[in-house]
Amino acid sequence: MRAIQVSPSIGEGSVQQSSEPASCLLCGCKDSRPYLEVKGWTYRECLSCHSFFIPREKLEEHSAFFSDPDYRLRRILTEARHGRLRDWHLRLMQSVQPLGRVLEVGCSGGFFLRTMQDAGYVVRGIDLGAECAIFGKTFLGVEIETRDFLEWEGQVDWVVMHQVIEHVPDPTAFIRKAHELLAPGGRLLITTPNLSFARRLAALTGNRVLGDALGHPPSHCILFEPNVLAKALQQQGFKIERLGHNPTGFEAGTGLRLMADRLLMKFAAPIGPNFYIIGRKS
Repeated sequence: MRAIQVSPSIGEGSVQQSSEPASCLLCGCKDSRPYLEVKGWTYRECLSCHSFFIPREKLEEHSAFFSDPDYRLRRILTEARHGRLRDWHLRLMQSVQPLGRVLEVGCSGGFFLRTMQDAGYVVRGIDLGAECAIFGKTFLGVEIETRDFLEWEGQVDWVVMHQVIEHVPDPTAFIRKAHELLAPGGRLLITTPNLSFARRLAALTGNRVLGDALGHPPSHCILFEPNVLAKALQQQGFKIERLGHNPTGFEAGTGLRLMADRLLMKFAAPIGPNFYIIGRKS
């Protein structure tokens, strides 16, 4: 990996605007500049909303990556180990709205669906790939539909997108669709890597890819600072109810990361490597 040099450093001085027709995946702005090259993929910084993205034109050249069955199977096996994080997300939802109908988008094998179902929620899941639906029905007793979220019809009280929005080439369409499906007063829960944390870490260490956010191109095709994602939700008719630290260290196999997450939450430190946001449909 090598960093693309920009002059001057990010957020300072003048800007070299790109002549490439690369539209931001979030706001559509065509003014952007290269920030970083990782594994042959270039993240660009949008000069309007300041999200980081991989140009849609490049993603379309490699669309098979997102439908790779091996990738989906690895996700199922990995998420089987995340029981503590699922319990934390459940308590978060219960503290806001303890019952209701839930649609989880990108639910993988359905582990969180089963957690919510056991707590009394009426759940539906949606994910691409027959592997997820077969696993969910056979091993967890949950129903998962294999279809495009943007074509789903119905009404629910919650739409949940856990570590999904950073994989979506059109995040605005997903947010708009969630608003359409929610009943009045319904809520959208999103968790995603925190670009602000990644940038602060880069400034401190000089390593721009240290951490989770920028390390997984093209799977992570867009990354947000918390205030940027909050604004995107507000523009689609959501009122921001909560925004905070998403303790992904609960997933980790190392005690150090788990301890860091507990300290962040206990002492109300700034949001860490991942964050969650809950928007309420007005």
